[in-house]
Amino acid sequence: MKKLILGMFSALLLLGLTACGEQPANNGIKKPASSVSAVLEEQTAETDSTPKAPVDTSQEVAKPQEIPRDQPQSKPDKPVRFDQIDLDLSGYSSTMLFAEMYNMTLMPEDYDGKIIKIKGQFSSYQNPKTKKVGYIVYSMDTTACCGQAMDFILQDPSQHPENELQSDSEITVIGQFEIYEENADYGVFSFRLANAYLE
Repeated sequence: MKKLILGMFSALLLLGLTACGEQPANNGIKKPASSVSAVLEEQTAETDSTPKAPVDTSQEVAKPQEIPRDQPQSKPDKPVRFDQIDLDLSGYSSTMLFAEMYNMTLMPEDYDGKIIKIKGQFSSYQNPKTKKVGYIVYSMDTTACCGQAMDFILQDPSQHPENELQSDSEITVIGQFEIYEENADYGVFSFRLANAYLE
């Protein structure tokens, strides 16, 4: 009889243990996660079960329209005109213009930063080291044996006057006199008209 009671007691104990191992589906009680995948599954289940707020599409930000690559780019703005010209050489005779430009080579610091207007002949050249194209306005004296030249840099680098103007074409250029170091190794300074434009 004791064996029978002991056998029944053992069977009930086993049933009780197996019943404890099977827990009902989540009754609002979180069970400790045993692995990373269990945590991910639990968070996914929670986010899926939360109600989502309706999306307001009335205030969507408009996306910028992409410009097709084959569409031509807009042309750069017109050059900025100087309000005031400090030294207008455009009305000078060839002798006076030559003398004033020669004076610039002797005392460039007296002209530094001034807005200058020069009328003369156009020429272009290519720097053998950098292969960049440069522009010059030059003037000959009355005897046409000597001349003075002034480099200028255009405001709009996309302009290529050497393609539009022939050498020796008469031009009027306006720019700001600028002293710059041309050869830093030897301390050689030169000057030019910066931010220039053709009138």
